[in-house]
Amino acid sequence: MSLGPNRIALVTGGDAGIGRSICSALRADGMRILVNGLNGTSTVAAALGGDCVGIDADIGLADQRRALMDATVSVGGVDVLVLNAAVQHRARWHAVKPDQIQHQFNVNFAATVELVQAFAPGMIERGWGRIIMIGSVQEAKPNPELPVYAALKAAQENLVRNLARDFARSGVTCNVVSPGVIDTPRSRPVLASPDVRASWLARIPAGRLGTADECAAAVRFLASAVGAYITGQTIRVDGGLSIA
Repeated sequence: MSLGPNRIALVTGGDAGIGRSICSALRADGMRILVNGLNGTSTVAAALGGDCVGIDADIGLADQRRALMDATVSVGGVDVLVLNAAVQHRARWHAVKPDQIQHQFNVNFAATVELVQAFAPGMIERGWGRIIMIGSVQEAKPNPELPVYAALKAAQENLVRNLARDFARSGVTCNVVSPGVIDTPRSRPVLASPDVRASWLARIPAGRLGTADECAAAVRFLASAVGAYITGQTIRVDGGLSIA
């Protein structure tokens, strides 16, 4: 599935969890990785090897989104855009605060649109590109404690279908990889409760949690040459949770 050393991938939220596994998977296919995160991205980039670059930027802030875009100019065009960064604020619909709504919108949706606007034109001009958004099982199974997050992930999935139609003839694909309950540093505090963990395992048909590497494998497939005829789709890496 190798794409060779000439492709460049930008992975937002690439400094930990699923994002870090995605960086490693795409690096294994010879790509140069631009690792975006809140801090410590240079360490991740160094571990990936030589020509990889870490770019610290909070994509929830407009000026830092612009700084991220500007930082990619010197390394050439982005061929693979993986929109993985996301934030959650747990609160029922009546308790979620305006600043929490705005924060989730900025990171989970506004940044998605703006980064696509920044990098898709170059892909279209070159006649090749991959846009891969990391969704969530929340699109199909919304959690009442995450109403805004779930709604924005559903909006992101709709956006992908819309963009895919526009980009299909240009050699640019646009897809979603939607993880279920994945064993990552972000999920472990919630899953530390034996009762919570048992409740989730009882609902997942596969009977286990997923891994970050399993999510990364789906991204690697979509980013590869053999994923060229797949666009506007959602690949659910959730052990069957979305259909349970």
